[in-house]
Amino acid sequence: MKRLTFTEQDRQRVFAKLKAPSQARTPRLLPLIATLFLVVIAASFVASMRTDSNVATPPPAIETVLLALQDTSNRIPITLLVTIDDNTRTIHAASIPRDTHTETGKLAFATSDEQLTKTIEQLFSTTIDNTYVRTLSQLNELDAVMYTIQEAMQVRAIEQASFHLEAGTQTLNAEQLASLLLTATNYGGDTDIQQLTTLWLQHFHESAPFTTAPLHEYTIKAISLHDGMQSAQLDEQYVVQFDEAYLQQAKDALYSFEK
Repeated sequence: MKRLTFTEQDRQRVFAKLKAPSQARTPRLLPLIATLFLVVIAASFVASMRTDSNVATPPPAIETVLLALQDTSNRIPITLLVTIDDNTRTIHAASIPRDTHTETGKLAFATSDEQLTKTIEQLFSTTIDNTYVRTLSQLNELDAVMYTIQEAMQVRAIEQASFHLEAGTQTLNAEQLASLLLTATNYGGDTDIQQLTTLWLQHFHESAPFTTAPLHEYTIKAISLHDGMQSAQLDEQYVVQFDEAYLQQAKDALYSFEK
């Protein structure tokens, strides 16, 4: 019988053949693996973009601005706290009585824009984004305002004692419009406060644009503070005071916008 032998040379040839297929397959698999890797990365990127596109963009924050009129004696007869919701194109505005009592005295006697801003922020526990103060001379340079007077009246003025207005549609300058708004603020009248607030905002906006879009695109709602006014005498001066609970209700109305 012939004897089989397995030499060292035979062993090396076998190992060489065993290694040869794996070494040949590896280069062929690399392009396929790289392609699969790129496909997975691309799919993940597209899915991420789709997810981001489905996330709702949060509505803009409500902006709070203060609009004030300053007379030649540096008093502030007109102060409006205004909230603006660009998402619903709505404006809420509250005209604050000039005789409102504050920690630094009557609101009308605020000595600077900064003091006026801080006073209103403390009164309503809010933060004001921008304050705009204009003088009568600046506003009187604008076009006059048309307003219908229901009955002839004597109105307390800003720079003078008073002036008389006949019944009917009248052409008003800034002082006359401000005086009517001042009267409506102090003595009420929902229709008057709504119409006069709207007219005043439109007039003021021509001098100090306080909205990102044209004002005619907004719905304006006046928030009257008349029902919460409490007359008092402090240091022999007439002042107006408000309960904290009432001011909170007014603040809620200012910042409540329908979606």
